[in-house]
Amino acid sequence: MVLNTDSTPPVIFLSAWYLVGQDKAFPDVSFDAFRPLDPINKHIDVQEDHYKIVREMGAASTVLLKNINQTLPLKKPISIALIGSDAGPSRRGPNGFTDRGGIDGTLAMGWGSGTADFPYLISPLEAFQQRAKVDHTSISWWLNDWDTAGAAATAANKDVAVVFIASDSGEEYITVDGNKADRNNLTAWNNGDNLIKAVAGANKNTIVVSHSVGPLNLEPWIDHPNITAVS
Repeated sequence: MVLNTDSTPPVIFLSAWYLVGQDKAFPDVSFDAFRPLDPINKHIDVQEDHYKIVREMGAASTVLLKNINQTLPLKKPISIALIGSDAGPSRRGPNGFTDRGGIDGTLAMGWGSGTADFPYLISPLEAFQQRAKVDHTSISWWLNDWDTAGAAATAANKDVAVVFIASDSGEEYITVDGNKADRNNLTAWNNGDNLIKAVAGANKNTIVVSHSVGPLNLEPWIDHPNITAVS
């Protein structure tokens, strides 16, 4: 920080610089997140086995709002349907929107200047397919949020249907679907409420999974008798 006023000569505060030893053979900066193709990026792999703690944190941070008769965790169902675009991968890839300023596929991060690029992003659909192979579960999916008839048909006669919904938010300089930073309302995006109702009308064991930046109004459907779990 530099102070330069009429009464104060320029003063440079270097306490933090000295504190972390940057005056003594400090390693060169090896990346520039804003210019990924710059030669300064040495692409040093620092991930090690951090995916393990990321997985543990994700599981531990899940909040169950409803869980009738211990529906969750799932107990090796014979058949399962995954419903909603939020269950699948992005057609653009995990970093397809600048500063994550868009929603396509599963939502894993809000938008803004504090975001980072994903080295990879495993969608619920990909994870469920891996587990389905182990448990010998038949898995179907429907990723169109607006064709509720197709979603209901996919969910019908399955042991369990899992509906994924999302609602995004972020920093003020990006507008997504008419939402400038803060969301315009507390409803699920991409027809989520209607999607849930359609699936719950077709499957007596419907689970709702919400990926949301901030609160959602669940009142339109959370008390539906066929919705057995909400997270």
